[in-house]
Amino acid sequence: MTPTPAQNFPITLADTGEQLTVAANDWREALISVNRPDAIVVVHYPYIEQGEPQLGYAACRLIALAPNPFPHLVVAESAGAAFDEALVAFKESR
Repeated sequence: MTPTPAQNFPITLADTGEQLTVAANDWREALISVNRPDAIVVVHYPYIEQGEPQLGYAACRLIALAPNPFPHLVVAESAGAAFDEALVAFKESR
């Protein structure tokens, strides 16, 4: 199996608003490398609805950190909405 080439993932730290760019093979690896519960990454993914290609968005963060990281995903129709929902969920978890 050929490894996926590294990509740059923009991550926002919810506590400070600081923006990071993390090189990783996927969004999970990017979050794990930051290893903070307030790190949020927004990713897009293609899907088909009624035979038409669509683009969905998910904001992701870790609700359990390394060594046993567990992600929380919020799916929305726009990147901004996904991020806002993930930010609210993070703040409510505190």
